[in-house]
Amino acid sequence: MNKAELIQAVEAKSDQVDADNLIGGITMDVTIKAVQRGPSNEQPVQLLLNETDKFYRPSKTFRRALIGCFGDDPANWVGQRIRLVRNPDTTFGGVKVGGIEVSHASIAAPIVLMLSTKRGKKTAVSIDVIPPVAQPVPMPDHVKAKGAVLRGESPVAKVPAPAPAPAPAPENITGDPSEGDLSVITTAINPPVKPTQEELQKVIDAFDSIAFTKEMLEKEYGKKLDDWTTDDLVEAREVYREKAAERKAMLEQIAAERAAAKAGNPAGEELI
Repeated sequence: MNKAELIQAVEAKSDQVDADNLIGGITMDVTIKAVQRGPSNEQPVQLLLNETDKFYRPSKTFRRALIGCFGDDPANWVGQRIRLVRNPDTTFGGVKVGGIEVSHASIAAPIVLMLSTKRGKKTAVSIDVIPPVAQPVPMPDHVKAKGAVLRGESPVAKVPAPAPAPAPAPENITGDPSEGDLSVITTAINPPVKPTQEELQKVIDAFDSIAFTKEMLEKEYGKKLDDWTTDDLVEAREVYREKAAERKAMLEQIAAERAAAKAGNPAGEELI
């Protein structure tokens, strides 16, 4: 049994996305297909989703949050993407039963909304920017041609030879053994997946070796490392190459300035 089969085995039998479907930190990135009237006064709004046949029926708090994200015209919600997560602290009848919340949306920048929850109490609701959908990589022409031949769709023809396998990834960009180990970064994976913590830590360690912190890296990318995919790992090689070159140039300039200052101070007096 694989992960997908296990998740399907515990899925709640309901026509809506249920909090029990997201136990264990599972999240759902979905695209709004349509905004419809819900089945009752308690659930007056339901969202039809592209990725599942189950509805998402947002609570009043998150109906307000979605208006804050996309405006009050339901037509503007269509095509927008949101991430659904489980909040285990959501209560019903004084009992913690868990509930569905929106943690990310296809908005330009993160927002924080002060929204009424219960008994007039206002709570800060934070919505982050959802990562873009990775674009598929086209199938190489030589693979298409070989497949056509195997299916008998064209006469036997010379199939272009595949490109030579890429050389193993070096341990670092510049060849300096003092720099971080980036051997984990090889080629793009289609479709992109979340990198492992070991892979992310190697990237963090590599950038630390050139005095480029995790926080600086997240600012450079405009998103948290927790939201990275394997495509971001590949791009990190080029970012690392650029930052390593900038640091090398800076250090060479400092060394040159010190040498020039020392040449003008043959007595070896301390320079302030």
